[in-house]
Amino acid sequence: MLGWDYSLCVAKITFAASGSAEKHDIARVDAEEAVRDHRFWIREFDEPRAPGQGRPDLFIGPARAGARQLEVMGNWLIGGDLELFHVMPLRDTIRERVRKIHAERNKQ
Repeated sequence: MLGWDYSLCVAKITFAASGSAEKHDIARVDAEEAVRDHRFWIREFDEPRAPGQGRPDLFIGPARAGARQLEVMGNWLIGGDLELFHVMPLRDTIRERVRKIHAERNKQ
């Protein structure tokens, strides 16, 4: 399902130790803002990244300044926390995958 149909209720947002927010020089507050003010939320967007994890959700939303869109992926933890492991500026390849998923899921 695409996320604009859902309310986001998160106990807290955490960051995986090996996440990419710092790698791509994106402030954690920008990643949090992109999740909270998301334009798109796709549940189970990708394959699990590690054994025992579920399929991660994708959020696309603006950084604090609103000028650039971010792609943010994370897994839900027991207790309702969202652990982010991937944060970077939105790529065209992800934008296109979102369009395809949206079209496919709307057919069902």
